[in-house]
Amino acid sequence: MPAPAPAGTGHTVLGAGQVAVLDDLGPAGHLVRLLDGPHAGAEVVVPSGHVARVASVDARPVPCSPRRPTAAATERAEGLLASLLTPSQQHQRSRVGTFWVHVERGWFRLGALYDIRFRSARWPWVERSVCVVSEGYEGRPTADLWAELVVVVRADPDAVVGVANWNGEDRPRPPATDRAGLTRWVAAVRHELARRRSAGDELGAAYLAFDTAHRLRVAARPAWAASCAGTAARLVRGWADRWPDEADGLLDAHAAVLDLPAALGASAPSPERGR
Repeated sequence: MPAPAPAGTGHTVLGAGQVAVLDDLGPAGHLVRLLDGPHAGAEVVVPSGHVARVASVDARPVPCSPRRPTAAATERAEGLLASLLTPSQQHQRSRVGTFWVHVERGWFRLGALYDIRFRSARWPWVERSVCVVSEGYEGRPTADLWAELVVVVRADPDAVVGVANWNGEDRPRPPATDRAGLTRWVAAVRHELARRRSAGDELGAAYLAFDTAHRLRVAARPAWAASCAGTAARLVRGWADRWPDEADGLLDAHAAVLDLPAALGASAPSPERGR
């Protein structure tokens, strides 16, 4: 079999604009995809000599659609990823398709291609969307990509943050400062929080409440902020209670969430009541 093409280029293409070599069939020749002409896209077998004559004209690599991973490769990748995740992370992935990895550098949400979420330890209430993928990932099972990133995030999170393409981040302030505008915004937040909880995204709901508390704090609504902070802390504690073997680590990772209610004041009224 010929040597694999360099990562990121797809299969080797001989004769730019003419054929893409898909497989070496030995004495039978090569399986190629036609790239030009009335039969473009067709896959045919041609004698090796014909491929060689085409290659003598132009042997520049041309991107070509990678093969899809096989069912066996996908199954192996899923097994590897499952072995790397904690029970709570496996549960998150099964319910919402994504999962959070907490390390000293911050919190990473993996599981959505081109949309990794990152919350730095310094500003955990600001969620950033970043894109990090391995070269040649298109031809691999997606679970293989997440397994790789789980290992990297745990071992060297700066390697992920340092090469990421930053797509955007949440606003550090609320979209309005007047009472009526804030009331409408909080009502929308409560609706989204209920939706996340209904979908089984307990940590996502906790983080939304946590973020909202910080934004209301900036808007000089300490009572409303304290109420949201209390909701966030209760959700995190409830999540930790569901996974007793992970509870200590989960509580330590969320110290910023658990400490916020005391910093803002306890027993605050709920903002939806307009107090």
